[in-house]
Amino acid sequence: MAFGSDRRREVVEPGAFFSVSRVRREFADQSSLGLIMTTTSRKLSDPVSFIPDTAVTGGTDYDWRIGRRFSLNGYWAGSTVRGNESAISRLQLSNVHSYQRPDAEHVEFDPAATSLNGHAGAVNFSKISGERTRFNFTGMYKTPGFDVNDLGFLQRADVISAFAWLQMRWEKPGRFVRTKNINFNHWQSHNFDGDRISFGGNINSHWSFQNNWNTGFGVNVNARNIDDRFTRGGPSAYTNNGGGYWHYLSTDSRKRVRFGLDDNFYSDGHGHSWGLGPSVTVKPTAALSTEFGISMNKNIEDSQWVGAVNRDDGTHYVFGHLNQTTTSMTTRVNYTLTPTLSLQIYAQPFISAGDYENFRELVNGRALRYENRYAPIAYGGNPDFRFLSFRTTNVMRWEFKPGSTLFVVWQQGREQFAPDGTFRFGRDYADVFSTPSTNTILVKLAYWLNP
Repeated sequence: MAFGSDRRREVVEPGAFFSVSRVRREFADQSSLGLIMTTTSRKLSDPVSFIPDTAVTGGTDYDWRIGRRFSLNGYWAGSTVRGNESAISRLQLSNVHSYQRPDAEHVEFDPAATSLNGHAGAVNFSKISGERTRFNFTGMYKTPGFDVNDLGFLQRADVISAFAWLQMRWEKPGRFVRTKNINFNHWQSHNFDGDRISFGGNINSHWSFQNNWNTGFGVNVNARNIDDRFTRGGPSAYTNNGGGYWHYLSTDSRKRVRFGLDDNFYSDGHGHSWGLGPSVTVKPTAALSTEFGISMNKNIEDSQWVGAVNRDDGTHYVFGHLNQTTTSMTTRVNYTLTPTLSLQIYAQPFISAGDYENFRELVNGRALRYENRYAPIAYGGNPDFRFLSFRTTNVMRWEFKPGSTLFVVWQQGREQFAPDGTFRFGRDYADVFSTPSTNTILVKLAYWLNP
């Protein structure tokens, strides 16, 4: 039997140069002034010519301490990204920028552009000390062309935002309560077209008791806003106003057995979601700690994005009623076998299944009444999904001499996807461990040279 011997070369990563330069001066009163510059330069060939060849960002940040209680800080940064028409077109069309939106009057997609430029800035005024009150007021912006994703992380540009936070705190222990605080938050943001893309508020409080139990809860409220990324590059649409709560409770972490609970609920009048996450931590000895937690989430979304369908009469933006169930089980084990040898284990099976029905298309995203935004559509696709995943990371650490350490890491991953939106607990968790696995072993050695 003869086996083929064909070989080929593929470019999977271009030759590149990255640099990060940072200068920071701190003054006697803990005020500071800093400068930063990053550069990316790539040597591109045809297979990877769809990415930019050059990206440069630079900026300054400052923190001015006004007395001992107040701080005025912020930053300004600019960016430029350069490449061929294909690379810059991909940037303009990405969800970070969305220049192609038909109802955007302040940006326009330019297929011939070979650069993308922008800037961003923020100013924060805060009260950073005080027995009873703390606060922060923030204003920030990112122009539509600002981009730092070649050597950074940016979810979206084209935003002007304002945030406000006020906290009242009580740090002196009482008969039952050790510490407590209450926080008031407000946020709002617009894009450079003037559309309000967020407006909401939150009140939350956190309590620590004399028996070392802890609890916290909060209430969120969001107004009806415009989502300019609702159709992934198509027209914008209103979101629904809504509200919800979150809560957590944990018992004394010093005890051999510790219990915890997280729960939340949110509704916008047309859909809702809830989550529940109990956990238990057991410490049978000082050297061994085990934690097990279950997370259960239910999401009913009446207008979940499905996709854009191109037909002879134009593009149709399709949404559907989504019924999604997500669960996971998280296990952590920390075991110190000797003062120089320890073992850490993390394992999590994860399952998410979503079933779609009642498909509709967006006909007028800016209609004030929810019923007038959509119309029925005959959609022949199947966006149902069932995603199974298992991740485990196991780390052995051995300090074989003072300052010298050996790490051995074993990671395993399992994944499976099926176009089936049904969720069955027993079947799905059994299927997780029967899927093919990918195993990775990492070894790290740190040796201390002590002449």
